Amino acid sequence: MSDHVERITTHIESLWTPETSTLPQRWSNRTLEGHAIGQGVVSALVLRDWLGGKLVECLRITDRSESLHVYNSLYDGKLIVDMTKRYRRVDEELLVNMRTADPLSLLERYKALHDPYQALGSAMLERLAPEEPRFAVDVSELGIVMAAPNRAAMPPTVS
Repeated sequence: MSDHVERITTHIESLWTPETSTLPQRWSNRTLEGHAIGQGVVSALVLRDWLGGKLVECLRITDRSESLHVYNSLYDGKLIVDMTKRYRRVDEELLVNMRTADPLSLLERYKALHDPYQALGSAMLERLAPEEPRFAVDVSELGIVMAAPNRAAMPPTVS
């Protein structure tokens, strides 16, 4: 993984909290697995804002559950970044129905992503100021405003 990609993923992961999780009631920083609960889709969206690339959406099946899973494909598929992979028992899961996902479409279909995405995106803006995400999607129509506490709202950019 390149230094730049590693730096961005490290920042994203360090900002995981219950507010950035889609499952805040199950999130915990007491275990490695608990730290990543509900962070996958939100982190993939924020990583795409900063690094571009494609989102890959799939269904994650284990013996206990089925859930939406999203990861990043960068540099025309030459680098796959799955930010929660190291926290899961990947030998006990099956990823099926993989397809490229549009970030705006994901946010429109899954309303539970709005608040965690806004929280993580805003925290990244605050952490990495004055850098700007280069590939951010205009999500203002959905009522999502990315802004660090001491900065103006992020202007829409092209994807």
